[in-house]
Amino acid sequence: MTDTLLVISGCGIPPWSCRGARQNLTPDVDAQMERDVNGSLKDIPLPASFQKLRTSISCEDVAAPAFGDLVYGQQIVISCIQERGIPITLAAGVGSATLPRDAVAGTGRAVAATGAQASATLSGTGNRTAAVDFGDGSLSGQAWIYYRPILTCRVENWTCDFDEWAATYNWSLDAREI
Repeated sequence: MTDTLLVISGCGIPPWSCRGARQNLTPDVDAQMERDVNGSLKDIPLPASFQKLRTSISCEDVAAPAFGDLVYGQQIVISCIQERGIPITLAAGVGSATLPRDAVAGTGRAVAATGAQASATLSGTGNRTAAVDFGDGSLSGQAWIYYRPILTCRVENWTCDFDEWAATYNWSLDAREI
């Protein structure tokens, strides 16, 4: 039985433990900007290999997640519920892009600046190649491809508590991309 899109290898999500989950993705950087001696804010660009993510997942449901053997620093793989989007340029209704992270198969979709929507085909190693054909040769200009990323992470923290009277488990998981 699947009652969530979320998949976490290394611990698992039993039925009835993850309906209505929330996921937050944030950049995992301590500082990318600094002020110079004149007080101007300067960007300190990081190489792509340093542009990692942190994720926080939380939920309240009637069963507990399987966090019994989960420890700080343990490697897990998360098939995210949170989408990421990247811009593309359409020419005659067609566009493509290379995604910065592996993607969950079948999760690609695209939105044109006109609001038109279409499925995006994900292929290649890690489903990192995304292509879209809106079927309308008159569409051109900006569009966006959305996908659900797969993150290889290390556990940073987790909590799980039980409300006896409501008979619900509240849990959260924090992880950092490797």
